[in-house]
Amino acid sequence: MERKESSSKMLVRAFHGVGLSIYLLLGYYFQKHLKVPDGVQLTVPDPAKEPWQYLTIWNVVFQEVYFVLCVVEDALEFTQPKALRDLKALIKKMRMFFFESVFFPTGVTVFTLFWPMFLTNRSIIYPVDLDLVVPRWMNHVIHTNILVLIILEVILCPHDYSPRSESFPRMCVVPVSYIICLLTTNAIRGTWPYPLLGMIGHLGRFLFFAFSFLVVWLSSLAGERINAKLWGESSNSQVAQQKDREQIKIH
Repeated sequence: MERKESSSKMLVRAFHGVGLSIYLLLGYYFQKHLKVPDGVQLTVPDPAKEPWQYLTIWNVVFQEVYFVLCVVEDALEFTQPKALRDLKALIKKMRMFFFESVFFPTGVTVFTLFWPMFLTNRSIIYPVDLDLVVPRWMNHVIHTNILVLIILEVILCPHDYSPRSESFPRMCVVPVSYIICLLTTNAIRGTWPYPLLGMIGHLGRFLFFAFSFLVVWLSSLAGERINAKLWGESSNSQVAQQKDREQIKIH
């Protein structure tokens, strides 16, 4: 039993290490190699120079932050001093909050909104000229791979969910911040990162943003239900947290 549990923990640590490595390599490529070829005029903002306009880029940063928290928590698993064990408990709490409020709902929303529009009429969400800047493999890393990593994280690790009255306000922070960013940038520069937003007018944008909020909320609920189905209403992580607190008291 202990050997099985140890193997499971090793698998989780390896997965977190791979996830972080993917985003570190992606960040390196983004910084060093992502640029518009000479003579090419994009019909949307340059993702290399104005990445803040794209929710996809926000999500890449969120994914990287989450895996950093995971790797740090995994590393602290080997420590014994009380101060570091307290730090581990804090990192774990931050990771749980980040998972339920940002990592899961934002990642699922990006995947859910992007691919139906891309496959139906890609010009409204991801114009062809972006292929000259963003390689096809990178497009799949930032739009497809996110769901793969989310599914694996859910399957491999239990997660604690806060009461919805607490988690919902936190979940709204990212979409509200992004919408404010979009509207402010458009007011200053007159550009939209996604052509669809320039086609549908004020009412259309309001309805699209409302629909996006709905997708974020439903994604969060789905994450909670899937976690409960796989790990039970009281997840194993809660038991682990209680053990950590007891061990801290002993030390």
